[in-house]
Amino acid sequence: MNALLLSPSLCVAAAAPLVEVRPAPGKGMGAFAATDFRRGELVCAYEGEQLSGSQVTARYGSGGGGEYLFEVAAPSVASGGVYIDGAASSHFSRFINHAEQGNLEPRPVLEDGGKSGRVDLVAVRRIRAGDELSFDYGEVYWVCASGEPSAATDSRRESIRLRRALRRQQLELGELDEEGRAALRVVAAGRAWVSAARTLLRLPARRDTL
Repeated sequence: MNALLLSPSLCVAAAAPLVEVRPAPGKGMGAFAATDFRRGELVCAYEGEQLSGSQVTARYGSGGGGEYLFEVAAPSVASGGVYIDGAASSHFSRFINHAEQGNLEPRPVLEDGGKSGRVDLVAVRRIRAGDELSFDYGEVYWVCASGEPSAATDSRRESIRLRRALRRQQLELGELDEEGRAALRVVAAGRAWVSAARTLLRLPARRDTL
């Protein structure tokens, strides 16, 4: 089986490919280390098109982001937000799959006074040649996504399903009453989220604000 061999753009003159892109069972394509990486070593920067928050909204709507979209900085008073969209990228970073206990950690870095940025993917433990590269996409990603992580890669599937149901209820029924908002704050804070989420799903939404 032929594999696509790619090197990080930050490595100008690599003696050998650092990462191999090939099929990952049950996941489609995946990125696999072709050499060892030390803990704390930069593996690559996530590559893609730089977008502002308004450009993301224009491309994907207000309901959520794209499948390969990375938030470097959220919109604020000083900035419209910085995002990287890897949807059209051929760089191996686009093929790095999700795992709750992944061996990479995304580290956003702002540049040019917050007008642009990048996301470095750093090894959180030793990675050996042949290991699949992965990082935690985060619960928010899966709450907004159409699919869900496999049981083999994530222990938070019930949490994700409940939070997705809460989000759907908010979108469909409008603003929640005070009891509902209180329960949602508990969910967001990660405290006793199961009972709070189930309570919230039983509560009617306020329709007088629609």
